[in-house]
Amino acid sequence: MSNIVNRWPSAVQAAFWMLIIGTLVTFTLVFARKISDNIHVLEIMFFRSLFALMVMAPWVARRGLSSIAVKRPGIVILRGALAFVGGACLYAAAMRMPLAEVTAITFTRPIFASIAAALFLDEIIRFRRWTAIALGLIGALIIIRPGFADVNVGVTFAFVSVFALTWNSVNLKLLTKINPPDAVAIWHMIVMLPLGLFACLFVWTTPNWEQLGWLAAIGVFEMLTQRSMSRG
Repeated sequence: MSNIVNRWPSAVQAAFWMLIIGTLVTFTLVFARKISDNIHVLEIMFFRSLFALMVMAPWVARRGLSSIAVKRPGIVILRGALAFVGGACLYAAAMRMPLAEVTAITFTRPIFASIAAALFLDEIIRFRRWTAIALGLIGALIIIRPGFADVNVGVTFAFVSVFALTWNSVNLKLLTKINPPDAVAIWHMIVMLPLGLFACLFVWTTPNWEQLGWLAAIGVFEMLTQRSMSRG
């Protein structure tokens, strides 16, 4: 698929990958919500990384460890740490708020990412993009506004996730300029795996087979999300 998409104009490619990302993230939130009554958020984060890496293990085995060599490992580690915080907060928000409101808040991420790109990556934002940013913010506020009648901790979790993952958009842009996108996606999970393992030791619940199935689905969809994001 990547070979076909690469022939398209850059703007169309970006829109395509963002559509894929939004769809995948929505599904992972649904899956996490499905098991949230029995499996802690931190444990979900651990299994998400574990199953995501299992999906990519055959890919690495075929190409060798040299295929995941990356430059600027400091940014790689920072990105993984921020992703752990952002992902955990996103799932925590999904467990405390209607998914429609969580999704509306997360859709503000590209808006803040555009502003961050202008500030830190010297990307030029012209009138049309500023107009799109303003309309996007207004649209998100229209959707979210009913929920703010009763602001709860879920809203806070959602916005912490947005800001952490927005910072990571800048990190991702820097990394994909000098590293293969799949290597960046794999290291994203490698960094998060020990963080999730340590954190979930304090809240561990042994999942049953059905819960393992949902956790595996979260891991697969998350890896697809990261691979799409690196390309986008």
